Amino acid sequence: MGMRDRAKATARDVDNKLAHTELKLLAETAINTDELSPSITSHAHYDELMNIINNATDSNHKVALLETKINELGESGWQLASKILSAIK
Repeated sequence: MGMRDRAKATARDVDNKLAHTELKLLAETAINTDELSPSITSHAHYDELMNIINNATDSNHKVALLETKINELGESGWQLASKILSAIK
């Protein structure tokens, strides 16, 4: 295994560890918005804003989970994901 291959393998290992950490942090982070700003809950656009925030949070969690799963597959997982994304374009 050459230096370049070792560097790629190390980068994949680090990416995988960081993806797991990010996913864990996202899963464990619970923000009580009522405690943060109780005075804005009666604002006319509060519910709409909360829906946007909750949808974005859910989307971020799904992206982190997908990245973790792809990292677990290694190089072949990234190649497959790349081919799928190219096909979608």
